[in-house]
Amino acid sequence: MFELRVRTRMLASALALSAACAAGAWAAGAASASKTSPPTASTGGYGTVTLESAVVTGSTYPNNQTTSFYFQYGRSEAYEAQTPVTVAGAGTATLHVKATITKLLPDTIYYYRMVALNGSGTTYGAVRQFATKKVPLTFKLSLPYPRVQRYRRGFTVTGVLSGSGSAGHQFVLEATPFPYTHGFKPITPVRLTDANGFFSVSLPGLLENTELRIAALEPLPGHPVFSHPELVPVAPVVTLHVGPATKPGFARLYGTIEPAPALALVSFEMFAPHHKLEYVGKLVINGRPGRLDRFSRLVRIRHAGLYRVGVRTPGGAQVSGYSRLLSIG
Repeated sequence: MFELRVRTRMLASALALSAACAAGAWAAGAASASKTSPPTASTGGYGTVTLESAVVTGSTYPNNQTTSFYFQYGRSEAYEAQTPVTVAGAGTATLHVKATITKLLPDTIYYYRMVALNGSGTTYGAVRQFATKKVPLTFKLSLPYPRVQRYRRGFTVTGVLSGSGSAGHQFVLEATPFPYTHGFKPITPVRLTDANGFFSVSLPGLLENTELRIAALEPLPGHPVFSHPELVPVAPVVTLHVGPATKPGFARLYGTIEPAPALALVSFEMFAPHHKLEYVGKLVINGRPGRLDRFSRLVRIRHAGLYRVGVRTPGGAQVSGYSRLLSIG
């Protein structure tokens, strides 16, 4: 009976020892596996996104080994570029990381994923994407030279729309005439910019000083983009002719003014040698707004030179107009 008890105790001890050895071997194996496993890689969301940069995030579990990471990115899942390889750390805690991607194209979709690596291998995170910001639309309006346009004479304005979506973009030309208190109103039908954002608009002519601007029609109605207003000064059309006079030393200067505003001052001017301007006569006409009127005056020709007529209009609706230069004498 005693011998049976001893054998039973010896068998129990052997079983316990075997179990302990097995548990130790499992723990050692688990620890060994932990030390030889690659890290995890989880692609996170993105932070601040601008026209040409973005902040991307991710996390990794290093599995008790020194672990590094980087982000692959590109306009397709072929990933044309990557961020610098950076050490994240070691240990058994999840590490949260981020990187800034630069030199991106505006208004473009980019794909990215996190990559984590240690001595045991490399792990790739899931694919995510973001879109860089659009370049705001801006207009540049160019007026012909010289800036002053003649009454009812046609001219052309040109310009360019810059920014995302500028090609084939809808726009209208708007105007507000003197005294600029009635707001801008479209004066052309809806048109399209060309493939490079350029445009050209021909106008039949203006009646008075007018501010022009371009309105780019956004996809969302009621949210247009305007160019900076540009003032187009308008001057009356002045013609000048010279005729003989019965009085010696004089010439008859005559012509037309369109339109001829009331109380417009007509001055007769001569460019003497060295381009010195001299006034050789004047008169006031009582014209009718919007109508053509005529003028005539005997002018004493003291010197041979270039003569012209200038018309100064009161009220501010138009600027001064001048005739062509005539050689007399």
